[in-house]
Amino acid sequence: MKSLSRHYGQLRSEKGAGTLWAMLFCLAAVFAYLKGGQAFLTEHLDPIYHVVVVISIAVAALFTIGCTLHLMAKGDRSTRRLRLETKKETNELEEFVVLARGRIDALKSEASQRHATFRPHGRISLEMAERIINAIDRRAHELNLLLNSRNKFDIIDAHELLTAKLEIVENCVDSLIGGDPIKPLDRTEWFGIVDKLVSEVDVELERAAA
Repeated sequence: MKSLSRHYGQLRSEKGAGTLWAMLFCLAAVFAYLKGGQAFLTEHLDPIYHVVVVISIAVAALFTIGCTLHLMAKGDRSTRRLRLETKKETNELEEFVVLARGRIDALKSEASQRHATFRPHGRISLEMAERIINAIDRRAHELNLLLNSRNKFDIIDAHELLTAKLEIVENCVDSLIGGDPIKPLDRTEWFGIVDKLVSEVDVELERAAA
């Protein structure tokens, strides 16, 4: 997950180093002109060439300052936009978790009432849906921790984490409620798989109630 951050950091470092050297060159040129260059140019150059040199130094300094401000502003806007986009999708994950947990709790309650006729397939689907929802909830929590940071690299890491595969890690709680291991899930699969599992439970409950 750090590869993109390192690339971004290296790119920003190269831009920053180039801008810094340009600024130092312009400052050195201005300093040299003020310390003795003005007298030297006045003595050895025609006035017209003196003016050209002064204008060239001024233009170079203004251009460098302008580029610096532009890069700073562009970088800040990009980071803000990335944070807003990632936060929006994180909020969608949290909303889905709330809705899915409400639905799963209702299904668990109904399944417990039909314990005698509720087959293992439906119970396994219900447990898998709950494990995936727990994993999505943990992912949303990790995303919020990164998004609340003021570090720009954390925002980039959050964006990359959002699209990373969802690992359904077996901890002690999952081992108690879970069944077979679940393969890592692509971001595009999360909602669809939970919906499919919930639908399977619905079908099984309808069969159990018949």
